[in-house]
Amino acid sequence: MTDNLAQPSASWLAPLTILPNVGLAAVNATIAATASLTGLASRMGETAGVPLAGVLADSSDQIATRARAGLLESIDLVETGVRTTLGREPAVPGTSLISRTMIDEGLRAAAWPASVALASASASLSTTTSENAMGTLGTLVAKVLSVKTPPGILPADEDAVAVARVRQGFVVMVTNPSGAIFQDVRGMVGGLAALAVGDPLWLASGLRTFRRHVEYVYEKEVRGELGPGTNLPMSAALAKLAKEVVEGFPEAFVQALEQQGVRQAFRVYFSEPAPVNRVYQLYMQFTFQMFSDIAGFLWHGVFDAPDAQKCSICELAVMESQLTDAEKDAALFEVRKTAPKAIIEFEHYVPLLIPSDGTCDDKACCRTAADAIVDHRNVVPSVFTKDAIWLAQSVNAEACSLRSFLWLYRDEQLARTINNRETRRKFGPEVARRIADQPIYPLVPEEIATLTAGGPRTAADVDAIFDELLRERGLAAVADSIKARRSRPMAAGGAVGPVGDVARA
Repeated sequence: MTDNLAQPSASWLAPLTILPNVGLAAVNATIAATASLTGLASRMGETAGVPLAGVLADSSDQIATRARAGLLESIDLVETGVRTTLGREPAVPGTSLISRTMIDEGLRAAAWPASVALASASASLSTTTSENAMGTLGTLVAKVLSVKTPPGILPADEDAVAVARVRQGFVVMVTNPSGAIFQDVRGMVGGLAALAVGDPLWLASGLRTFRRHVEYVYEKEVRGELGPGTNLPMSAALAKLAKEVVEGFPEAFVQALEQQGVRQAFRVYFSEPAPVNRVYQLYMQFTFQMFSDIAGFLWHGVFDAPDAQKCSICELAVMESQLTDAEKDAALFEVRKTAPKAIIEFEHYVPLLIPSDGTCDDKACCRTAADAIVDHRNVVPSVFTKDAIWLAQSVNAEACSLRSFLWLYRDEQLARTINNRETRRKFGPEVARRIADQPIYPLVPEEIATLTAGGPRTAADVDAIFDELLRERGLAAVADSIKARRSRPMAAGGAVGPVGDVARA
């Protein structure tokens, strides 16, 4: 039998939600209007060259967006409350209206100071703000960290800015899943509070959302993508916790919350409390382990960021060689074993995920040396947004690879052509096209002049750099194979292709 608390008999509670939500709508409308006007004025200031106007404009836009979302939510609750009061929408539980008003909207309003602070911090990291300001800040941080960090291959100033962009990317990647984390806190903690006022649907939704966020870790474990050598920012301990969450999920309890209401859900709980208690215990353990894994990965990534430049050139050495396609794939796997966290993060991990705000159609797939698609057939969305995934792809293709190739060849057109080909291999043609047409880190004339100083290198010089960097990484066997193949005719399937031919001209 359906629980009365979760059904229209509680509609007498609906009128109690109307006035509070009218007030919250007014607050959100005021904040949205103020932030929009501030953003408009700041954009004008940014055009006029006012310092930090871009940061203020970006933060104002984020605040306005959040406020408009809150306004629409409040209006929806007012409309629902009125309709429920008039008996025109009896399917909406009055307890749900109470919980969403008291807990959700109330906490949203109380959290405005924190939201403003987060928007300001986020805007200061945005790639749409002043590149000069970010470049200066990044250079200062890079110089501090360089005490314990081996340099990259670029000239000092260019190296500092390029590394700063990679480190900035790490910060964005770490903070981007905050939306998923807040959703879990809202669902798992707020859901219990909502249950206390008779709303079972909030907790049911929260439990399912938490499981969905865990599933993308579970999927990688099931598909064998977290084994030795992958170096992904997910530990065996995190994968084990994810497996236990998914396989031990309290489905009967959640279904009771969704379909039968509070009383029946409590009956299911008291008949078998262990699965529900365990999922909450796992929620705490999973969240702690996730933060621990991310912190460790980020720590190493910050210090090995300059090495991403060298790794990109070692990958190129393989692709520009006369090895067969199969030999190239095997050699790339050996290079990956030596890859720094920056390459793992911005080539093999985030860029290939399904965005949280997208579908499988938005997933990028890498290619083999023979241009065959490598699709791991993942179907579970990640916790990263589409913008974050695009940024990760650009960090690899622009901050790590293009600048390194420009330094290597000292030929802008050749570097761009090869980088476009490599981006296509790593992420597919659509990503390569987007980055070529809309770069996040566009080259400026001063960079090009610095990185091409001295004129184009000879093919022998390029080969010598390839050989030196491969051996530096402990990849002498790969270097020897490339050198041996260069001294004799190519085997079938090992054609260098038009770009390689140009590189050797």
